[in-house]
Amino acid sequence: MVEPLRLDAEALAVLKLDAAIEGARPGNLFPSRVAWVACQGNPRLISVVEGELAHGYRLRPVEIVRVPKQDRTTRPAADMPQRDQLVYAGLVAALRAEVPDGFVTFTGEGEDEQSYRDFEEFPLTVEGTSHVLEADAAAFYQYIDHERLAYELIGLTGMAQTAEVLVTALEGWMGATRGLPQGPLSSQPLADIYIAPAARALARAGFALSRFSDDFRVPVGNWAAVKRAQLALEEAFYDIGLSVAPGKLVDGSKPRMTPASLVPLPSPPWRRWRTRSTSLGSGNRPT
Repeated sequence: MVEPLRLDAEALAVLKLDAAIEGARPGNLFPSRVAWVACQGNPRLISVVEGELAHGYRLRPVEIVRVPKQDRTTRPAADMPQRDQLVYAGLVAALRAEVPDGFVTFTGEGEDEQSYRDFEEFPLTVEGTSHVLEADAAAFYQYIDHERLAYELIGLTGMAQTAEVLVTALEGWMGATRGLPQGPLSSQPLADIYIAPAARALARAGFALSRFSDDFRVPVGNWAAVKRAQLALEEAFYDIGLSVAPGKLVDGSKPRMTPASLVPLPSPPWRRWRTRSTSLGSGNRPT
């Protein structure tokens, strides 16, 4: 049984649920917007939810739906009630607003967020690049530890009470002390905050990099630097309880391979460029 979520007056004051409605819009895993549209311009709903948060708001654990992925595995999409998404968006927005500039690169489609195109084309902007390390985390959202997330949130924002309320809510939704619900858009800023220490560790080690969620691109000038970057990223992931997905690790020494049974997607321009530039060595040996 999930314990009711209660917020005191101070915690309620930082929640702007009317402004959080935009952040509670459906993601691409559950695209129906009927309930979300009903929330807009509905002050009575906001008033009711705020009253329940003050006296005991009952969360509903998310229902996990397995959504097929292109690689024939599945993604554990979280079906979350619209009112819960509204509470989630309000908590995340309040915390994100207090994150200092320069500590976290937020990824997505907003005006202040890095786009996927910028992420993919970043290696083209780094002079002397001959290899590009591509890597991401294995089952990223599923292994985000709530205690570690709270530690990062409190360290960045100083909002201990709001961070603790958010973690309590996440444990109620997920039924565990780890994992973010996949689908709600509010999970993305939390994922960015959680993995940002790994990006900062790579930067401190002297590597230029771009990151989109848990996807990393590290352009370097030689094969030895590829392996140093890989080791640095693996150690940085280990420090936050993550691991590199071995099936998606591409070190730039040879073209990306695709199973014959799958139709390969068109490669972005820089990847074709990278493949050509690394094919200048002797045979298939890295240069």
